[in-house]
Formats: sequence, structure tokens, C-alpha cells
Amino acid sequence: MKKNFGDHSANERTFLAWIRTGIAIMAFGFLVEKFTLFLDYIGIVFEKNPQSHSRFFDPLVPWMGFIFMALGVIAILVASARFYWNAKQIDSESLFVAEKAWMNVLLGILIGLAGLVLAFLVGKNILFSAEAP
Repeated sequence: MKKNFGDHSANERTFLAWIRTGIAIMAFGFLVEKFTLFLDYIGIVFEKNPQSHSRFFDPLVPWMGFIFMALGVIAILVASARFYWNAKQIDSESLFVAEKAWMNVLLGILIGLAGLVLAFLVGKNILFSAEAP
């Protein structure tokens, strides 16, 4: 049996959880992108005027889909770096300071900001489309 097997198993479970989280964030970005295309199509079909469908979504919303997909990739890259760093730390005899925690905090802040921007854009579109005749 491998030395520190329980610690290595916990490290791998955490790594796989971050991989799933990164894939979910990328899937959410893909969903945002496809939903804007759906709204675009619905606007054209129901209004019969291709020029007036742009009021249904902000041009930044498709970019938000791309940003979420990029954040998902970044989450996977950060998870890979943390997995490798933690594996080295588990096998080491010396104690390490948790100096790499800033990566997780920065990633959380970026994902939170992207979510806030997306919520603002969607909320703005809902409010302004309700006011439009």
C-alpha cells in the first residue's frame, strides 16, 4: 500500500470534484451562449422584424458565456496545479505554509463577478423588455 494513501485519496477526490466543477462552469457558459441564440431566434420569429430582436439581449451576454467557459478551463488548470502541489506536500517530510490559497480565492472572486455581471445583464434586459411596447 502506498504511504499516506488516505491523504493521496483525499487529494484525488478533491481534484476530481474541482474537475466536475470546472466542467459544470463551462457547461453553464455554453448554456448562456446557446440561450442568447435561442432568444435571438424567438425575437425574429415573433416580431417578424430581424432588426428589432436585439432588444431581447445585451451584446455582452454572449461574451459572458465565453467568460464562463474560460473560467471553467481556468478552474481545471488551477485544480491540476493544486493537485500536483498537494501531492508533493503530502510526500514531503517538512511542513508547508498554505501560500497557494490565493489561487482559489481569486478564482472564486472571478466566478462571482462573472455571475454578478450576468445577473445584472439579464435583470436589465428583463426590466427594459417589460417596459418596451
